[in-house]
Amino acid sequence: MSTVDTSSLVALFISIIGILIGVLGALSTLRNDKLARVQVISQYYDEANSAEIKEARDRVRKNSKSYTEPYKFIDEGYNPNPDVSKLLGFYGKWATLCLNGYLPIFVFDSSSGFQLITFYEYTKEYIEFRRRQEIGEVKNVGYVISIEKLAKKVRAKYFATK
Repeated sequence: MSTVDTSSLVALFISIIGILIGVLGALSTLRNDKLARVQVISQYYDEANSAEIKEARDRVRKNSKSYTEPYKFIDEGYNPNPDVSKLLGFYGKWATLCLNGYLPIFVFDSSSGFQLITFYEYTKEYIEFRRRQEIGEVKNVGYVISIEKLAKKVRAKYFATK
């Protein structure tokens, strides 16, 4: 064998090893992404089923007669019922994560989606009121916009009437 052939074989061997390492790295990344997604889903369900969130949801549902009455906000619009505030924070956080691809939308394909939609509808008037409020010279036009966007997306995807 000549020197050129040996160096070509070495270069080919190194290239093959590089390709294998790249493929293994890509597979590892896919696996880690999948595990991270499972962890986020688990965190969502853990928080959604926590005593604090369940109790807040139950109190809001009871006070609204199962969401048949609109949310009454009297405290000048800035201090909602603590349970409503807690749920706005909860749904706002998870809606933002979902809309940005960190939480898959399929977690909202059943009762979680129904709860999101009914809560959004229940608080819609309050949300719109908060968006019109001026704080100094600024309006909070994006107030919990992620909840609205996700509720509409979930309704269209999973709960649309035929």
